[in-house]
Amino acid sequence: MYGYRYYYFSLNISEDMLLEVYRGSVKRLRVRTEEGLVVDLDATHLKKFTDEYGVHGRFRLAVTCENSFVSLERAN
Repeated sequence: MYGYRYYYFSLNISEDMLLEVYRGSVKRLRVRTEEGLVVDLDATHLKKFTDEYGVHGRFRLAVTCENSFVSLERAN
């Protein structure tokens, strides 16, 4: 998509850590992209990727040129 920046990263969040997110103790996650950049991500964006084991996998984050959130999706 034109005008968006994409960041790829992997997550391996246990079910225990995920409970902290849902309790509200953790509101933002800091992830390191495959390019080595550090990105803060609102934890609520992970809900649709959650299962009984936590959140695991490789993801693609799309942001505008002003770094506003556009989308988060599972990447291959």
